[in-house]
Amino acid sequence: MGGGAPLPSVQREITGPNQRWCWDISYLPNYDTSVFLSLYLLLNEFSRKAIHWLISWHQRPKEAQELLENALLSENILALPEPQRPEIVADRGRQMKASSIKTVFELHGVKGN
Repeated sequence: MGGGAPLPSVQREITGPNQRWCWDISYLPNYDTSVFLSLYLLLNEFSRKAIHWLISWHQRPKEAQELLENALLSENILALPEPQRPEIVADRGRQMKASSIKTVFELHGVKGN
């Protein structure tokens, strides 16, 4: 019927930390007003804890991959059985849909969108 926006995906209810992480990339101004840095931030959706962050001059899948892998290691997620690892959600930007990011999810047994 109409050309409205697609329905949001249904996500399971979270009841504690490390069940779902969310991440995004934001622009940070610097001394040169025509150039921005990129802040990559990964949050625990339940507690809103900043799990990991990275600042870069670039927006490339390489930085996103580094963010995710370092967060999984620093939070000791890879020691958990796969069903207990967090789901990782994003706004589906270009870097977040890259094949290298999908490979990180598959390699480390986490679900991502």
